[in-house]
Order: sequence, then structure tokens, then C-alpha cells
Amino acid sequence: EAANKAGRDISQITVAPQIICHVADSPEELQETKQQVRAHMAYYIGGMGQYYYNLFSRSGFQDEANAVREAWSAGDRTKATAAISEDMLENITVIGDAASCRAKLDRFRSAGADMPVVAFPHGASTDGIKHTLEALAPNA
Repeated sequence: EAANKAGRDISQITVAPQIICHVADSPEELQETKQQVRAHMAYYIGGMGQYYYNLFSRSGFQDEANAVREAWSAGDRTKATAAISEDMLENITVIGDAASCRAKLDRFRSAGADMPVVAFPHGASTDGIKHTLEALAPNA
């Protein structure tokens, strides 16, 4: 739709969304990762001006974006972080065990992503990044 609106042929465009990813090997690591990703997303929505606020609002997360921005503006980072819903994490990020992460990346590809760009939340460890890249590499 956007390509047509811009007068461009979709076949000449590479859709390459940046997607926060992390392969977690235990339930504890998954919960830790979710908290880290929530904080990362809250910072972008609440502290980075209008762009990310508008992006998440247009993506169906208006209520969450409003709650994050309101809490962030009041200086309540904990409340802003808590406003990132499970639904947001499920639909916007790729976090979980290796198999579920690969399946989620495949769903992004099926939805039109030509080249998903694996990104990491602020504070991700070098070991966690390496493990995620190895687990999600083609033919892994």
C-alpha cells in the first residue's frame, strides 16, 4: 500500500524491518529478557520524541503508547515499562526459545518482510547476542 502511494513498485523495494530478538533458554531468562525489552521499548516510545510513539500507535498499540508516554512524562520509568503489554511483545518482538524465535521470524517473512534485521535490546550481553545470532542463523 505504501509503495503504491509513493508511486513505487513493491518488487523494487526490500522490506527490512528491525526486530528486537533474543533467544532465551530458560523461563527465568525469558522473564528477564521480557523486562529488558519492555524497558527498551518504553524508552523509545516515551523518551525519543514522536516517531516511535506514532509508530506504535499506528501499529495498533495506541493505549499502550499513551500509557507509556504519560508515565514517562511523569518520570515514572517503572510504570512506563509496565505499560508494555504481552500483546506488544508477542506481535513486535522475537523472544523465546530458538524454535519459537525461528518460527516468529518465518511469520514476519510470510507477512512481507524480505530481510528481517535482528536487533537487540539495550543492555543485551555479548554472550546473549552471540547465542541469539547462532541460534537464528540460516541452517542453524
